[in-house]
Amino acid sequence: MNIFTHYGAEITAIAEKLARDGKIPLDEIPPAYCEPPRDSSHGELSTNYALIMARPAKMPPKELAEILAKAIGELDGIDSVSVAGAGFINMTLERQKWQERITDILKAGEKWGNNNIGKGQSINVEYVSANPTGPLHAAHARGGIIGDSLANLLEKSGYKITREYYINDAGNQVDVLAHSVYMRYLQLLEDETAKVGKDEYPSDYVMETAKNLLDARGRGLLNRNLPEVSAMFIKDIMRKAERDLEQSIIENFPKNLAPFINTILREVEGELESSIDEQLRDGLSDENLAEIRDFAIDDIMQGIKEDLARLNIHIDRFSSERELVAGGAVEKAVDTLKKKDLIYDGIPKKPKSDKAEDWEPRKQMLFRSTAFGDDVDRTLKKSDGSWTYFATDIAYHLDKLNRGSDTLINIWGADHGGYVKRMKSAVAALSGGEDNLNVQLVQLVKLMDKGEPVKMSKRAGTFVALSDVLDAVGADILRFIMLTRRGDQAMDFDYAEVTQQTRDNPVFYVQYAHARAHSVLNQKPGERDAKNLVRLTDDGEMQLIRHLASFPRQVEAAAENLEPHRIAFYLIELAGLFHALWNRGREDAHLRFLGVEAELEDARLQLVEATAIVLQNGLGILGVSAPKEM
Repeated sequence: MNIFTHYGAEITAIAEKLARDGKIPLDEIPPAYCEPPRDSSHGELSTNYALIMARPAKMPPKELAEILAKAIGELDGIDSVSVAGAGFINMTLERQKWQERITDILKAGEKWGNNNIGKGQSINVEYVSANPTGPLHAAHARGGIIGDSLANLLEKSGYKITREYYINDAGNQVDVLAHSVYMRYLQLLEDETAKVGKDEYPSDYVMETAKNLLDARGRGLLNRNLPEVSAMFIKDIMRKAERDLEQSIIENFPKNLAPFINTILREVEGELESSIDEQLRDGLSDENLAEIRDFAIDDIMQGIKEDLARLNIHIDRFSSERELVAGGAVEKAVDTLKKKDLIYDGIPKKPKSDKAEDWEPRKQMLFRSTAFGDDVDRTLKKSDGSWTYFATDIAYHLDKLNRGSDTLINIWGADHGGYVKRMKSAVAALSGGEDNLNVQLVQLVKLMDKGEPVKMSKRAGTFVALSDVLDAVGADILRFIMLTRRGDQAMDFDYAEVTQQTRDNPVFYVQYAHARAHSVLNQKPGERDAKNLVRLTDDGEMQLIRHLASFPRQVEAAAENLEPHRIAFYLIELAGLFHALWNRGREDAHLRFLGVEAELEDARLQLVEATAIVLQNGLGILGVSAPKEM
């Protein structure tokens, strides 16, 4: 039994009876809720029901609270009740009511903490969704951990969850990846003219994919045409000419002008090389480009999936942007908005960003996003006839809605904050004005080791690969520590600190509590007698029992607020209460779990087993293991 839900229902029933008897003038009675009070000196359960009901009842809150408190005091299991402040009702329960919750926990086992606030509603939780152009990095890890733990939390709260990863495998980026892999492929075949372009992917993982491509296809892709050879030849001549020109500048120009001229030359050279690279990609046959692109995406996605598996992140569905676009989903989404008269041709407002200098006042296809709270109407089709990223994202979200999701939750990096309003407006338009898209923004993580920034990965090039972080600290530590702070807060993650096996390391502290509990239970297996629970009377024991009994309410509150980090905080407090009780037993033999009078020992073993169950259930929500030995 969730004791907070139980007494909330009892208080609701009291209000309904008082209304029927004409003692409070209310036509509708909303449900009452009980919470653990912030200050334990105020009692064990608290409700602000009188404050909420005072206005519709047309009564002063304190007067209504006094009426409710009198009836609450007569409920079974209530030891005392009082009214505090403007109308808060605080309650203390008879000790037996708490002791009985240990039996509930033991009977429920892994289901302890389950609730049905979701009532089977379908929620699509999309997280990670990293571009398939390279391996996952630490920032992806934090969003993935928060999304995965949130999905676990919502599932435990009665929601039907789909965990989804959106593969951005359309557009220029993956074509650049394909050509980068192709150049490495040619290099492996000792083609000296094959060079990775200025705007292409230079990192070691591209070479790994190229090696896999060579193993799979052999020399079958070696069909370079004249434009490719010519472009490579031109780039080599261009680089040689640049070196000669630099030397001439050094010899003939004043020293103070040389750096300025060199800067101009490098900018021109960069633009020219980018143009040649683009032409080179266009010169690669469509058939070969598609084959290499698909291979590269599959190869990199395989690495991503392996990293996710190592991090204990489960994905139900991988959705491809390319497949979505090829299936006409964008046109269908636009037609849907057209039928709602939400599409028109117009000139978009000049952007305030630095890109404004490239803006031209051309008519484009626009979505009336301002009708749903956005700042400006947004472009769906560019002047060259291609769809914008926003258009494909609209199609993707419509697809998720059409698959039966009642609510959509997206876990995005904080750098996508400016994109939230337009996406929410689009989903509201698609779903008849309902606000059923929730975007959780996740701040960056600064990786440290003994206070010094962690160096970039050799393999990844410009960032620290997730696989390297997992090698350094492991999945349990990474998952738990990432959930010890709200996702919208930046955090430092120090390898040296998070791997210490001390009480200052929260994941070790919690997992050690679980292992300790099992070390006790292993010494005395066997049947237990619930009648002996009345022997649990010590203040430390009762404090631990109350905390264990509050777990279902903690799960509800975390799910209602979409905040899985609350479970991490709860577990740290629970571990602290258990370790404190253990340590007191070392100082006072009468407080030990084992070696005391038989009935008391039996009761304490039940308390220890209940603690182990709740620790395991909480760690399960976070996706962290609960070891029985450490």
